[in-house]
Amino acid sequence: MEDFAVRGKEPEDEVQIYTWKDATLRELTDLVKEVAPAARRRNAKLSFAFIFPDKNGRFKRSVIGDYLDVSIL
Repeated sequence: MEDFAVRGKEPEDEVQIYTWKDATLRELTDLVKEVAPAARRRNAKLSFAFIFPDKNGRFKRSVIGDYLDVSIL
């Protein structure tokens, strides 16, 4: 959670994507491929993890402004 908590201290390769709340993983994958050349490799795999803690610190809701962590393997 620390990686996402402080604005301005995000990972160097952070990409901000603005999309609809009901976007599919396929749509998100296509958006990532537009901006990340590594994701376009033939053998690339994308791993998605949603980051959205509730008021008690538990991860269980999804609202506008939540983070999506994508690893390109």
